[in-house]
Amino acid sequence: MKNVISAIAIFGFSVITFAQTPPPPPDAPMPPEPPKEKILEMMKEKLSLTQAQVDNIKKIDESYESKEEAIEEQIKALREQRKALHEQKKAEIEQVLTEEQKKKLDELKKKREEKKEERKEKIMERVEKKKEERKAKKS
Repeated sequence: MKNVISAIAIFGFSVITFAQTPPPPPDAPMPPEPPKEKILEMMKEKLSLTQAQVDNIKKIDESYESKEEAIEEQIKALREQRKALHEQKKAEIEQVLTEEQKKKLDELKKKREEKKEERKEKIMERVEKKKEERKAKKS
């Protein structure tokens, strides 16, 4: 029962921690997760965990580590397969198109990329504005 409560606490605390951060720009790399020790230290402080609970949570975390790593590798492999499949599909579709249609498709792709960049810039502006607002509040 303690293990279940501990796992729920870890999950809940992680959700709360990450829910407060603004969303990253669409093409930005995922930010690294805080070190496990830092999360555990915050949980210990905020939840008044005993040392026995901390040790138990560490053991639980370690027992899931290899399973999580295996899943991450599977996800990576699936992403690569999906990308290859998408490229193959794109190549087959382009074989059906005339030269004129291919040129028009390239133009459409270029416009889409330009719009994507515009959206990315707007998001970055909002993120910077929020950072400035937070700094102003702290001052």
